[in-house]
Amino acid sequence: MTVHVKRPERLHRKVATIQSAGRESLHVISDFDRTLSRSVIEGKKVPSLFGLIRS
Repeated sequence: MTVHVKRPERLHRKVATIQSAGRESLHVISDFDRTLSRSVIEGKKVPSLFGLIRS
């Protein structure tokens, strides 16, 4: 398997930041099947959990 990274220097900086902060500071949230969030509430499209955290 090959992974192509558009900006490898940015990836390396992010990995270094995560490593320097330590695993105690790392939190991973995944909601690929949208079991933690809904896509539509009362007929209106709502952002994903990731979108909410980002904003």
